[in-house]
Amino acid sequence: MKIWMPTIRTDTGAEVWARRLAGGLAARGHAVGLMLLPHGMQYLPWAAPGPATQPDVTIANSWNAAAFAKPAPLLTVLHHVVHDPAMAAFKSLPQRIYHRNFILPMERAALRRSAATVTVSHHAARQIRDTFGEVACEVVPNGVDTDFFTPEKAGRGKGTFELLWVGKPSRRKAFEVVAQALEMLGKDFRLTVIGPPPEPGISVPVEARVLGRVSREQLRSAYRAADLLLFPSRLEGFGYAAAEAMACGTPVLCSAGGAVAEVVDPPANGIALPAGDSEAVCAAVRALAAQPERLAEMRENARNRAVSHFSETRWLDKMEDLLRRVVGTSRERQGNVSNSH
Repeated sequence: MKIWMPTIRTDTGAEVWARRLAGGLAARGHAVGLMLLPHGMQYLPWAAPGPATQPDVTIANSWNAAAFAKPAPLLTVLHHVVHDPAMAAFKSLPQRIYHRNFILPMERAALRRSAATVTVSHHAARQIRDTFGEVACEVVPNGVDTDFFTPEKAGRGKGTFELLWVGKPSRRKAFEVVAQALEMLGKDFRLTVIGPPPEPGISVPVEARVLGRVSREQLRSAYRAADLLLFPSRLEGFGYAAAEAMACGTPVLCSAGGAVAEVVDPPANGIALPAGDSEAVCAAVRALAAQPERLAEMRENARNRAVSHFSETRWLDKMEDLLRRVVGTSRERQGNVSNSH
């Protein structure tokens, strides 16, 4: 297949998803045109250049997919829904205006013009239906490289209980909950923070070890060294860090009822708590640190779940099948139109 993937540079999971999919499909012999566009073009995606050659199918993010509905059938990807009323308190005024007046109409237009729509979790699919009504939406969970993200053979040593944060410290991701819990936990617990600088108004505790952006190998080492990944995000479509940590044998603490909990499947592979409760986070971390046998079992379960549910091969198989169906349906319709004339 000839696949066109116009993608706005965002330095987020959506861009990671596009890069990984493009690389995986190209490795399987497809002609993939991954067109990376400047971040500012998210406000004027219609100004983007077209594909170099006629594609069989276009894959684009829901925030700008409507601008790329031609010249091929469109597969729209909706990673998560930012229009949940519960999220309003955690948005700035410019974000609220932008999401309501630009993103919402763009997503509605994309859903109307799409040959198919895909999302990355059943939680996101429910949010799509709550926001846009009954939408035919395929659920294809993301994949991670479970051959690269693996547990350390020697296992972890004893000592300080190691906590890990991966991602931008922000209100949406509930980093302030982690910071408050760390203050209550005390010196026997250490937090390592990996990711971009925090959003304005969010402070990283001075006692945390801040690594910033790291290489893929350093990220794997951090997952392996951690006893628990803290991921209490209020809104995610999937949660790459959770799946990568689990592939390395690291259980995950997450918010109950969200997409990350769907990935983790607590209590076998992690802990799910009410969103925004720092005292509950503190108590759960202390309890787990006092139960090494439970932690060891969760580590094994986490690795097994990552391999069985979120391998990159499984993800690419499902995406490739979906793309073939989109292209096949489009060609069938074109043939019917030609025969009618």
